Amino acid sequence: MATARALDLAGRRVPLAIRRDPRSRRIIIRPCPQSRTVRLTLPARAPLRAGLMLIEANRDWLEAEVRRRFVAAIPFSPGMHIPFAGRPLLLDGRPGCRIRIEPDRIVAGTDGGGFNRRVLAALRRAARALLAGEAEALARPLGLAIAEVRVGDPIRRWGSCARNGRIAFSWRLALAPDEVRRAVVAHEVAHLLHFDHSRAFHAAAERLHGAPLDGATDWLRRNGPWLHAFGAEEERSDEGRRG
Repeated sequence: MATARALDLAGRRVPLAIRRDPRSRRIIIRPCPQSRTVRLTLPARAPLRAGLMLIEANRDWLEAEVRRRFVAAIPFSPGMHIPFAGRPLLLDGRPGCRIRIEPDRIVAGTDGGGFNRRVLAALRRAARALLAGEAEALARPLGLAIAEVRVGDPIRRWGSCARNGRIAFSWRLALAPDEVRRAVVAHEVAHLLHFDHSRAFHAAAERLHGAPLDGATDWLRRNGPWLHAFGAEEERSDEGRRG
């Protein structure tokens, strides 16, 4: 089970996720740019104090990692333009307005300070419709049955496919370029043909996509933290403060 604290690093309040792993033989500190957290893994009997002391001993390295690799949160705000399904969308804030998505904008109410939350919910719904439609369009001509398409907000995985035909995607793929998003969709639909990562699977995925998938994988590796920054709200801290 993981517990959470926070660290003040490079002028930011960075969550610290603490987890005990009975299989671990040493204390591990791992910065995670996608979630903008620092993960501390402790062996079963290691005292928490030892982990916190190791963090302090490596503070300079951690602050350098935060400055270099952590993308600052990008909360949705009125007047922003965001990428969605390969086109820019204006975030149009209007008091008392019920949320709706138009071809060139998302219109959302600004009442009560919930603009970011409302836009997030609308984007998730729109992303599910987009990704489900693209997956069905690939599967249908092959006679493949998709039981369900879900969207979530996982940190490490952009898509997954279960043996029962349920496919899940990160909704944030809708913020990526068309070529990248469609490559992930092709990858997961190909698992309906080959539930492995064999040569046959990779060949099927490339046929479905019409091109190699390596470029999309590289793009997501480089830009994943940026995608995860959208809609996040980050607490700032004072420089020099220590937690």
